[in-house]
Amino acid sequence: MPPSPQQTVLLEHSTPDGDSHFDWLLERDEVQPLVCFRVHERLDISEPAAFLADRIADHRRLYLRFEGSLSAGRGSVRRIAAGACFVRLDAPGEFIVDIAWPGGPWQRLHGQPQFEHTWTFVSQRLGAGNVTHFLPTA
Repeated sequence: MPPSPQQTVLLEHSTPDGDSHFDWLLERDEVQPLVCFRVHERLDISEPAAFLADRIADHRRLYLRFEGSLSAGRGSVRRIAAGACFVRLDAPGEFIVDIAWPGGPWQRLHGQPQFEHTWTFVSQRLGAGNVTHFLPTA
């Protein structure tokens, strides 16, 4: 039996200065902190062929379910989407993840660093499928 997919979430992060971006969080397993990338588009609805993402510090696992105000005046987050993922490779020069948002196709996202923290991701569609049955209820 293949392993069960892990969770991924997309949080809209509104900052105190009125700006906003999306924090894309991915589970590697049930123990480690979450991989986190800052993105400027909704990955769950746009299915971009390529996009830029800033790798930021790993996040605590509580952010898979957290919504609300952040400590130290950092703004607030709201969960926009939750999906399923398999992190295939998380290395200093390469990141590969298979991901699907509910009702959407599986995609392989292949990322490589371009600058200090900025990564370029390229998407490849893997097939149709609805991942709703993999996700826990909120």
